[in-house]
Amino acid sequence: NQIQNALPEVHYHAGFIVVKDNQIENFSDPQYMNIKPCKTDEDDHESVSIEELQLEKAHLHDGIGDVIHIEAVEAKWKDLFTNVRFPIDYSKASAFINGKQVKNFQDQNIKPYESIVIFLDKNSDVTSYMEKAVTVEHIKEAEAKSEDC
Repeated sequence: NQIQNALPEVHYHAGFIVVKDNQIENFSDPQYMNIKPCKTDEDDHESVSIEELQLEKAHLHDGIGDVIHIEAVEAKWKDLFTNVRFPIDYSKASAFINGKQVKNFQDQNIKPYESIVIFLDKNSDVTSYMEKAVTVEHIKEAEAKSEDC
């Protein structure tokens, strides 16, 4: 099932942390990383599968587990967790984007340089974890280090 790659060039980054059982989940493990060969100009004219398009929406690179790479339009927060195979019960989770609580965060489009803090349980000290939110400076450092190509 292939579709022609005629979409606009998209590549931006955002930050995230997930708090579960009063601990920040570690997404820097290789199992969460998207490892793919570098693209060439010829690759842009090839067809891509539905699965590849899904992965382009939101993924992690370079062993950096708190900065998301977005390379497709309409990427939502739930796309990240689908792609890293990290199940979340959204009915029990709460989230803050750039310090503001957001309902149904999983359906929100990911915006460049925004930072989300997701709580999977109700017992966490929200204030202390909000202080650990990924900063724009950290996202820019991760961009500069990117080994992708």
